[in-house]
Amino acid sequence: MQARRKLIEAMITNEGKERLGLVGNGSECSIFESLFAQTGIYRRNKDKWYFVNPNEKSDVYEVWKAIEDFCLSATDAPKSINMLIQILEAPPYGVKQGCIPVLLAAVLLSHSEDLTLYLDGAFIPVLGVEHFELLVRNPVRFSVKSLKMSGVNASIFKELQEGLFNSSYTRADKVWNATLLGVVKPLIAIVRKLPPYTLSTNRLSQEAISVRRALLTETEPDNLLFVALPQACGVVLSNADVTYDSQVARDFRQKLYKVLQEIQSAYSDLLMHCRELLHSAFALGSDLERLRGNLKVRTHYIKDRVLDPCLKSFVLAAANEEIDDTKWLEALLMVVADKPPRFWTDDDVLSFEARLSELVRRFTNLEALQDELSRAKLDGFDVRRVTLTLPDGKEMREVIWTELDQKDKINEIAEQILHDENLRYNEKLIKPVIISMIEKVLCRDNRKDDKSNTDLESQKEESEKVHD
Repeated sequence: MQARRKLIEAMITNEGKERLGLVGNGSECSIFESLFAQTGIYRRNKDKWYFVNPNEKSDVYEVWKAIEDFCLSATDAPKSINMLIQILEAPPYGVKQGCIPVLLAAVLLSHSEDLTLYLDGAFIPVLGVEHFELLVRNPVRFSVKSLKMSGVNASIFKELQEGLFNSSYTRADKVWNATLLGVVKPLIAIVRKLPPYTLSTNRLSQEAISVRRALLTETEPDNLLFVALPQACGVVLSNADVTYDSQVARDFRQKLYKVLQEIQSAYSDLLMHCRELLHSAFALGSDLERLRGNLKVRTHYIKDRVLDPCLKSFVLAAANEEIDDTKWLEALLMVVADKPPRFWTDDDVLSFEARLSELVRRFTNLEALQDELSRAKLDGFDVRRVTLTLPDGKEMREVIWTELDQKDKINEIAEQILHDENLRYNEKLIKPVIISMIEKVLCRDNRKDDKSNTDLESQKEESEKVHD
């Protein structure tokens, strides 16, 4: 019905205006006059027009009360609008179906801070004419619930409204349950702005995890404020005296504020944790500026010799001076973990710790090799630094110099070894054989060094005896 649509649209968009802004003598104006003006449902108080209870002697008073009582009685769980329509269409009311959406809209507008409307179980924050058109066709999809704003709930609401946020929603915003949303929306906004890491990590207190879950899953604003969040914070609510209610509300606000701070700082705590791991790995203090300056200098000396892709990316990221400290740190973490830290999981944090250790080992080995080269200053040589860690934890390190004119011969010998019939088709055997060869050679060289040192000591002792 076009007239009903125009009237409901005027009710939603023009509440506060005389005659809801309707002009002329159309059908919508006739409905307005008979249903709202003559019954006193839409009246003026000083300079403001608003929806209120009809005059007790009007024909719609009992119908209004039936709708109002039904809606306000839905305190524990939402009640189906379809059930309300069945009540109104049956005796003693016998209301025509076309009038029910209009009267329901008037009741909801008159209790905009007390009633919430749901579509398919989801809270409707912004009431529109399309909702009432759908309600006429499919009322089973809609339900209504009354907010419990007395006792401790009223105290909680006041504490959150005044203590955590400044409510900026007004009736002019056309937002349903504006005052309630003035508290709920900023809470939901906190969660929506969090990085994916914070939404998944368990590196939080149990209270923080529970609050995060409530903000992500609770669909009913009043349940969120008065049930889910207090339970998540471990606050026991009870309908007691006003003084007790106020103290419980203050305790809840303080706990919630602390937990929200923990949730919001989870990502920065992750960065701090990883920064400390970097400081420890590179044996530096905890100052970020010192770490950045140190790595800038150290990467300068090895950047031209890095071939490993991951180490090369790390060196380039560490030397970057074009970004701020946070982005610089995030870039290093992304290189090490091969994933932006904002999207990490707790498993990625553990993986980062292991990968960082390996990367720093390669970094320091390359530094040591570069130091050998810079001190030797020899041309015509290729050089490698070999480190062998034995089962007992002992390490043997050696810098191996190879004359460039011997490279072809050395490569030819290596190919002959790798093409031995015992190795050619046995990939699992090749690396152990290579390790065994390295160990034998290094251990043999160490024994030679030890023997040479022993011989020198013996010669020194014999010389001392002759001298005596």
